[in-house]
Amino acid sequence: MAIAVNSSRRRSACVASTIVAIWLMVGSAGLWAADSAVANDPLAGIEDLILSGHTGDAKTAIAAAQRIFRQRRDRHGEALCVLVLADAELSAADLPAATADFERSVALLDAVGDHFGTWMALWHLGLLERGQKRPTEALAHQRQALSLLGELAVSAAPFSGASLKLLGKGLGWPSDLLGLIPPRPQLTIMPLSLRIAMAMSRAVAVSALLDLGQLEEAEGELAQLRELSQQLGGSFGHEADIQMGRLRRLQWRLDEARDILRKALGEIRRYEPSGEKEILGLLIELEMVSGRFDEALALSDRVLNLVRQSHAASEQIVVLTSVRLEVE
Repeated sequence: MAIAVNSSRRRSACVASTIVAIWLMVGSAGLWAADSAVANDPLAGIEDLILSGHTGDAKTAIAAAQRIFRQRRDRHGEALCVLVLADAELSAADLPAATADFERSVALLDAVGDHFGTWMALWHLGLLERGQKRPTEALAHQRQALSLLGELAVSAAPFSGASLKLLGKGLGWPSDLLGLIPPRPQLTIMPLSLRIAMAMSRAVAVSALLDLGQLEEAEGELAQLRELSQQLGGSFGHEADIQMGRLRRLQWRLDEARDILRKALGEIRRYEPSGEKEILGLLIELEMVSGRFDEALALSDRVLNLVRQSHAASEQIVVLTSVRLEVE
């Protein structure tokens, strides 16, 4: 489940080309204020440890950073420590701990006025809940996130890019783009950054609604996701296609679903190569309910080949048995 969550957050963050435009306009607050050099940031380099699999070392570094921020009486820094700790726990597949610390970070970041950080924690919570097959809770978190973003859209609340700066690499955003965040605090949140966040939350909300079988509401959310994607140069069009394929499958419009998902499969390598397995899984299910068992088995062989390339033995066993057991 942790693998699926990490894949989803990378795919939902496929808008890296848009980030340049955002951060040329938007400054960051908190740890990246003009009088706070990044070189002296206690959290610098921790995300690299997490991404390289050294989560134990990352947790040790986070604990040290917490002590420094506590000595400085820097409540924002302490709140960011909890957010990064949750990210480390997610990467280590400790989903209960990650869930608890993302929940803590929501309260802490909201208390210090880091609205974007609060949104990021809520977004991750939605991913975690859906990954653990709790779509009702996932939907509730994304609705809370969207409500927060709606409030920010009509307010002059200060924008802090600290949380994005910390977790951006894990979301698939290149380091050189994140490095463009200028050290100018207390600039108001910009419409483009809000649209990106709204699109990311709506994508998870659509998935949860489909999991719950609330198809009419899912179609409405999907229309809004497509509109946001158009405003962002089509950045979320691929995600919208995948969810539309799921929707048409659940509506038993199987031929339409097949065409949409096969088109998405052909384009996936441009966005998130590891997402190919997810689309193949949706197509396998579609062919199974269509009674096209040979096609389903052929697709399962494609998944198995991808898994073999990743040397994930346990995943190979799942692929080898799941479809064939259903066919029998």
